Amino acid sequence: MSESVIQNITSIATLLTAAAALVTILEMRRQRISGYRPTIAIEDQRVNLYQPIERGSGRTIVFQPLGKLPTHETVPGSDVRFRVRNVGAGSALQVEAEWEFDAIDFAAVVAKADPEAGEGILVERGFIRFQTKDHGVWMVRQAQTHYLGTLPSSSDAQSLDVSLPFAYALFASTLFQIVISKGLDAAMGIELPSLTLSVSFRDRTAVRLESRYRIAFDLEFLAEGGSSIPECPGWANIGGGVFTVRPM
Repeated sequence: MSESVIQNITSIATLLTAAAALVTILEMRRQRISGYRPTIAIEDQRVNLYQPIERGSGRTIVFQPLGKLPTHETVPGSDVRFRVRNVGAGSALQVEAEWEFDAIDFAAVVAKADPEAGEGILVERGFIRFQTKDHGVWMVRQAQTHYLGTLPSSSDAQSLDVSLPFAYALFASTLFQIVISKGLDAAMGIELPSLTLSVSFRDRTAVRLESRYRIAFDLEFLAEGGSSIPECPGWANIGGGVFTVRPM
């Protein structure tokens, strides 16, 4: 075997050894980085539906998380919050959460149930205008962004809350009122359009990441008139359901 062939074989072996070492180093680096990467998790939210007993006080239906009773100051969706946790090993920095839902689709669902109520909803330029018999006119922003700050690693067992969009809760309240007025048989096929929650954050290496979740509401029961609540005079529990969270 000539000296040049031996040199070529040696060079190739050296190159393969260097390549293997580089692959090993890159894999170790990847594992080290991923070991400190945040992982966002959002919990399902079980809720009750409440409505004022006195018709003169307005009939807006409100969502309340399980174990939370409404008050005179309660407005649609005000106390429904989704718990956002970091179950990864590294901190999530500059956390932002943004809601999305198809307001035009939701308006179409309301209009199908009650054309007159549908005429009272206007979606334009990022705002939604509700005109209701109980509370006059509401003007609310469709998009809703929450700047949450920092979520420590899972070892710190901390969490942040993201509230249900006010506009979505108003849509749902309007639709539930229509269903009740038409009779509970209509509730069997009721389906609220889903929400999308996007959570973006930065890891310790300054890489910007995003997790997206689809949140759907499943109505479990609806009862006309409902049952009064001794601990909360003036309100009746008329229904219940669960917001189910699934990664996209």
